[in-house]
Amino acid sequence: MANGGIIGPLRTVICTASCVSASTTAFTSSGTFRVACGAQSTTTSRPAAVLVIAGGGAGAAGCASGIGGGGAGGVILTPTSYPLPTSSLTITVGAGGAGSGSTVACGNDGNDTTVGSLLTAKGGGSAPSSGGGYPIPGNPGGSGGGGVEIGGAGGSSPTGRNPGGSATQPGQPGVSGSSGHGNAGGAGWSHNWSGGGGGGAGAAGQEAQSGFPNKCVEAGDGGAGLNVSPVFGSAPQPYYPSHPGDDHIFAGGGVGAAVNTPGSGFSAAPGAGGTGGGGNGAGQSGNSPHTSYVTGGDGSTNTGSGGGGYGQIGDYPGNSSGSGGSGLVLIKQNAVAINVRTAPGVWNLNDVYDNVKNDTWTNGL
Repeated sequence: MANGGIIGPLRTVICTASCVSASTTAFTSSGTFRVACGAQSTTTSRPAAVLVIAGGGAGAAGCASGIGGGGAGGVILTPTSYPLPTSSLTITVGAGGAGSGSTVACGNDGNDTTVGSLLTAKGGGSAPSSGGGYPIPGNPGGSGGGGVEIGGAGGSSPTGRNPGGSATQPGQPGVSGSSGHGNAGGAGWSHNWSGGGGGGAGAAGQEAQSGFPNKCVEAGDGGAGLNVSPVFGSAPQPYYPSHPGDDHIFAGGGVGAAVNTPGSGFSAAPGAGGTGGGGNGAGQSGNSPHTSYVTGGDGSTNTGSGGGGYGQIGDYPGNSSGSGGSGLVLIKQNAVAINVRTAPGVWNLNDVYDNVKNDTWTNGL
């Protein structure tokens, strides 16, 4: 006996196998992100790991003073199970703070990087400038800027350190704070004209080093950056921007600058930028001619690293402190199986009965 049939519900399948494989998307500038295959799946979110890096702060420029390095931009590294919504997300990648070419000028803070309204990485704190007698703490930021040396020239500074800026990223609300990374800048040291290093995402900036008894003043190193290889893989990867050191380390602090009066018998050492792209500093040694001045190093592009400080004795136009590096967003979507059930169109009644009984009928989708 012939079995009757009905026309069952039909659903067009747009999603292909490649839609559900693991993939990593990099944003080196602002844009729009949409979860792969989100519009065609029955899910409202997809698990992913997200790296968000803000722009780094700039180092400062100073006359007759030790200058701090810029703090790195704040970093957010979410768990791999972070649920990204299937709706479109606006990605805003923060620029690094601009350095200064003025004889005495503070650097500029870095700019925030955001993923929609979900995640906000805070821009790095810039370094202050004293110019002899006006101590200012390093600016707070995702990671804090390095402190300037306390007091004025000629050995008349009070004893002590001027603190670096505090880190604001770990205190942000929600996942931006609980998965946030940032550290304070290092302090500047009086009597030796040396600035502290900017904080990095992986470690605090180093304090300026004392000039006694070895007659060498040394600026603080920038704090180390954050190693993201456990989540995004070891370098090289096509989505990692190239920068000094290991490409899977990001957001190093900028180094401070050290200066000393020519003929003093002291030498000045600038230290080093933090791993992950921190800018190197520039300062003048007391045993070197003024022509030895160089420009403070910039934080590497798309690393969120801080810029290096620039210190000098006198006015030497054309030189400047280092700018902070711009930010970055990486989104690694995990491989998932999206279950989209379809009906071929024509069903015999036995198949309809079996599907309804087993709760596998498409129910009008």
